[in-house]
Amino acid sequence: MTHCIKGIGRTQTGLVGLQESLLRIALVLLVVGGTTVGDLWMQGIARGWAQTLDRGSLVNLKAGQVTAVRGTDIQIDDMDYPMTSDVTITDSEGRPKDLKDLGPGTLVRFHVRNSQIDRIVIMLPS
Repeated sequence: MTHCIKGIGRTQTGLVGLQESLLRIALVLLVVGGTTVGDLWMQGIARGWAQTLDRGSLVNLKAGQVTAVRGTDIQIDDMDYPMTSDVTITDSEGRPKDLKDLGPGTLVRFHVRNSQIDRIVIMLPS
């Protein structure tokens, strides 16, 4: 016996049938929308950071001003920091940015882990 809830088929097996229906709908939306699984994987980290960018998440980050950038090292408030090889750089609205977007005078928030910077948020004027 099959029941319909707002256009989604549900069998008597309960939640398992509903989960399968929702999975099918999600897959159709991914295919129709043109987004591939690879796109989601490649941008997943940046999107994850972007989704958490709110005032609360910035509180745990140190604030400073970039005074120099040299290769994989950055100087913030005249203090040198190495950056991790997988450092995440975004702006305060969550858009992915690049090392070239950092320069002397740039206001940033940053996270240090194991004496290396693993996250930098470029603060945009509000």
